[in-house]
Amino acid sequence: MLSAPADLAELRLHELLRVMFRGRASDLHLAAGYPPMVRVDGAITPLTMPLLSEYDVQALAACLALRRPHAQRGEPEQHLDFAVDDPEFGVVRVHLFRAGGQRIALRALGGAVPSTADLGLPRRVLEFASLRAGFVVIAGATGSGKTTTAAALLDAVDVACARHIVTIEEPIEYRLRGRRSLVTQREVGVDVDDAASGIRAALREDPDVIFLGELRDGVAVETALTAAETGHLVVTTLHARGADGAVERIVDLAAGQRRDHVRRLLAQVLAGIVYQRLVPRAGGAGRTAAVEILVATQAVRSLIREEKTHQLRNAMATGRAVGMQTLASHLEDLALRGLIERESLREVLRDQGPADG
Repeated sequence: MLSAPADLAELRLHELLRVMFRGRASDLHLAAGYPPMVRVDGAITPLTMPLLSEYDVQALAACLALRRPHAQRGEPEQHLDFAVDDPEFGVVRVHLFRAGGQRIALRALGGAVPSTADLGLPRRVLEFASLRAGFVVIAGATGSGKTTTAAALLDAVDVACARHIVTIEEPIEYRLRGRRSLVTQREVGVDVDDAASGIRAALREDPDVIFLGELRDGVAVETALTAAETGHLVVTTLHARGADGAVERIVDLAAGQRRDHVRRLLAQVLAGIVYQRLVPRAGGAGRTAAVEILVATQAVRSLIREEKTHQLRNAMATGRAVGMQTLASHLEDLALRGLIERESLREVLRDQGPADG
């Protein structure tokens, strides 16, 4: 049984989550000396609530820590990362950390996996789900919806095919339903030691599709590319600016002496890269994804192999027949259809830089 202070913290946490989800907030931030703050459509907004004390934040952190499904091996004392599946609000990603005092960052993931149609993604993105093998990258900044798009792609595989889908995530953010496919979801720090060992283990589990939650280091890059080379569909996410930037980012993650090998392997196994930004909808009703798509044609493979990534943007601009598009062209299409405002288009292009203009 919880103590009275813990009961109060649990009630307060429930109220904060309720406000977060009803207000369509993607994130909730809790820190001493501030009111609870939420991110709605990309902007941080304070809630009309009293300032939090250090005691308040510590009590809420302790309440969240009790919800951890399991203690992770070797987790640092300075911060904790995990996901909780709330019966009312769905999956919430939790980050407990210190910055002079206790702080909390929560991200709303919801429950059901959305479809690519729900997300408004171009049909070419869905076509990657039908591949038997290859390397598919979903790229973008933090909070751009990369994991949601990847989950939608995996769900499309599950709906259409009878396959074995193995995921290696940190933490697990969406629970796949396993309708036609067998689904095995493993968490780094709980079920496997790290991403690379998780992929190596997955290769012994008769997988068809492997999802790596995020590419973070050179060992994981090489292991994931090798998995694709051996005839598996590998899907992953990556922090990068642009589809062409994702290519360079993948190569740069590798150790210096391994970069030429990684570049050649990437050119061989790449199926496509989807880069996305979330843009405010016209009228202020949420955000929509603006994406650029790089499809690994023979010409694209040659450009990657020959270190001519600066020419990939032109390949995307002229590759509409095979489903390629630049971010700028998709933004223009969204504006013409009245889904986003012209000012939003200009703001995104200014932020991206002249290459997307």
